[in-house]
Amino acid sequence: MILSEKTISTVIFILKSVYISLSIFVVLLILLTHELGLISYSIVGLIIFYGLHKVKLWVIPIIIFLNFLGVIRLFYHFFMFSNYSQLAPFPVRLVFLCFPILVIFFLTKKEVRAYFKEGK
Repeated sequence: MILSEKTISTVIFILKSVYISLSIFVVLLILLTHELGLISYSIVGLIIFYGLHKVKLWVIPIIIFLNFLGVIRLFYHFFMFSNYSQLAPFPVRLVFLCFPILVIFFLTKKEVRAYFKEGK
C-alpha cells in the first residue's frame, strides 16, 4: 500500500491534534488535582507535538517506542479479566489497543520516513 503525501499529512495532523489535546488535558488535570507528577506526560506530549509540527525525523522512534509500551501495557491489562464485571470497558480497551497499533503501522512505512527526511 503506497501512501500519498496528502494522506501522510492528514494522519500527521490527526496525531498532532491528539498529542496537543492530551497535553492540554494533562495540564488541566494538574491544575485541578495539584498532582505535579503528571507534568512529565504533558512535557512529552508537547515535545512530540513540536517534532510532528516541525516534521523532524527524531520524533518517529519516540512515538513508536511510546506506542509499543502502550500496546504491551494494554495487552497485559486486556487479558487480566479476573471476573465478568470488568468486561464493561471491553470496547474502550479495544479502541485504545487498536490506535497505537495503527500509529506504529503508519510510522514504520517507508513513505512516512521519506516524508520526514524531506522535512515538508
